[in-house]
Amino acid sequence: MSLLRRAVEGAFGPIYEPQLTGNVGLFGGPNYTGQRVSVQGSLALVPVYSAVSQIAGAVATLPLKVYESEGEFRSLAEQHRCWKLLHDEPNPEMGADEVWELVSAHLDLWGNAFLYKKRDSLGIVRELWPIGPSRVQVMRTEKGARLFEVEGQPFDESTILHLRGLSADGLVGYSPIQQHRNAIGMLQAQEEFQGKFLKGEGKPSVILRHPNKLQDEAAKRLKASWDAIKTGGTAVLEEDIQVEKWTMPLEDAQFLEQLEFSDKRVAQLFLLPPSRLGTGSKGGSLKYETAETENYEFATYTLNRRLSRIEGAINRDPSIFPTTTRRFFAEFDLDALLRASLKDRSEAYERGFGKWLDADDIRIKENLPRREIAPIVPSEGET
Repeated sequence: MSLLRRAVEGAFGPIYEPQLTGNVGLFGGPNYTGQRVSVQGSLALVPVYSAVSQIAGAVATLPLKVYESEGEFRSLAEQHRCWKLLHDEPNPEMGADEVWELVSAHLDLWGNAFLYKKRDSLGIVRELWPIGPSRVQVMRTEKGARLFEVEGQPFDESTILHLRGLSADGLVGYSPIQQHRNAIGMLQAQEEFQGKFLKGEGKPSVILRHPNKLQDEAAKRLKASWDAIKTGGTAVLEEDIQVEKWTMPLEDAQFLEQLEFSDKRVAQLFLLPPSRLGTGSKGGSLKYETAETENYEFATYTLNRRLSRIEGAINRDPSIFPTTTRRFFAEFDLDALLRASLKDRSEAYERGFGKWLDADDIRIKENLPRREIAPIVPSEGET
C-alpha cells in the first residue's frame, strides 16, 4: 500500500476500489489517425478554440446574482455575504467574469471543473480558486463520500467544489475532447495534411511532359537532370520536353468543403448553432429575425445546460449556502443576453395583462421584486 493511500485512508476511511476510476488528467489515448489528442492540442484547432471561447465568453458576461426566496416571490440579496463571492470577486486575483469563464471552459474541455474553497478563521468560505482539472484525481470512500487528490494531497468535499458535465457514474464527467478523440484527431490530421500540401510536400511543383513514352532509364535521367536545378546545377532537356507548372486550386482539392464540414462537426460537439462558427449558406448572411432566433437558441440550448450545472453545484453546497431551507440561492441573469427578444416578451405581457397576468406576475417573470404598494392617503375633505 502506498504512503499516499495510507494517508488518505487514515484521514478519510477505506477507499472503495471499484470507484477508483476518476482520473480526469489522463489524455492522449489511441485514435484512428494516430494523432495524439489532448486538451491543449485541441485548442490549436480554430473551430474548437472558437467554440469554447464563445461559450465561456458568453458565460462571463452573465452576472451570477444571489436571491432571497419569499414564498412565490424573490428579491435580490445584495447584502448577503455570497454576493461578493459569486457576483463580484471570488478571489483577490480574479473577478467573477474570469472565474466563471474558466469554469465553463473546463467543463467544455475536461468535463469537470474544480474550485478550492478558502475559509476564514471562522470557517466561512470567503474565496473560490479554480484548480486545473489535469491536477485532480477523484475517488470515493466506502461510505460514498468523494475525495479529491490534488497533486498528491487529499481533500474532501468541504474544501473542493466539484462541477461535472455528462457523467456515467456521477463521480467524474466525460471530457468531450477525450470522448471524441477520433473526430478531433481527424481534424488535426486534416490540418497537418493541408499544411504539407500547401508547402509543396503533397504535390509536384512542375510537370515534365514528353510527346512519347519514355523508358524507365530515360525517365530517371530526365528527373535527375531537372532536380539538379535545386542544387544550383543545369538541367538538360531532350526531345522537345515541355515544362508545365502544376497547380491545384483549393476548391478542386475540396479544402473549403472539408473546412466547413469540420466547423459543423465541432458545432455539433459543443451544441452550437453552426453559424456561430461561420458555417452558413454560401454568400449569405443572417437576417435580423434569424439572428434573434439563433441568439435565443444559443441561450436556451447551449448556455442553459452549463449555467444549470454551475448554479446547481453552488446552491447544493452547504459550505456556500449553509441552510436546508434554500432561502438564498444563486442564479445567472440571462436578461442581458436575451434583450433582443424583449419586444416579443413585452407583446406577450400586453396580451395577457389584466386577463391571466398582473403587474407582479410580470415582474416575477422578469426577475424583479414585487411592487411596493404605497398606502392610500385620503385627500383633504375625504372621510
